[in-house]
Amino acid sequence: MSYYFDEESNDVEVEDIFDIRVEVEAIADMTDTVEVEDGVASTSQRPQITRSLPTRLQDYKVTGDDEVTPDGELVHFSLLAVIGTGGKKQIKNAVPEPELKKRNEELEKELKESKEREEQMKRQLQSAWERLRVAEEAEERLCSQLGELEAEAVYQARDYHDRIVSLMEQLSRAQSLLHEVIPSSST
Repeated sequence: MSYYFDEESNDVEVEDIFDIRVEVEAIADMTDTVEVEDGVASTSQRPQITRSLPTRLQDYKVTGDDEVTPDGELVHFSLLAVIGTGGKKQIKNAVPEPELKKRNEELEKELKESKEREEQMKRQLQSAWERLRVAEEAEERLCSQLGELEAEAVYQARDYHDRIVSLMEQLSRAQSLLHEVIPSSST
């Protein structure tokens, strides 16, 4: 979509718009001109607020965000500011120098205290870290000992099981011998 602005006639041409059929009905008693006060048409009888720029913006040129520039371009938003490098200006609400020095000393004292607290917290953190390392090493030793004890318990359980199996076999042989001897003596 492109725009063209004719400076002589103040006409704006817009290209690449679809043709849309519009019906216009002429009214005989309609005047050729419309009077507008202060650039705004009033639609009600209520009093209107008079709008004015704040003093901080009165040095700037304010234009609408939908106006077409003399070059034929549409300006969406533009803000230009000039920054001056003027000399020293006296500040109205300046704080006296002794108060600033006193405040500076207070801030330095607070900073020193804050650094001391920070160092103390670092020492406590280092101590806690060392205790954690010792606890982790102790946990590793306990886990190792527990593993050794579990392995020993497995060996003892196997030995116990083997001993029970051996005793059961002995008992079974003894019972079979008894059955052999008892039936022959009872006949």
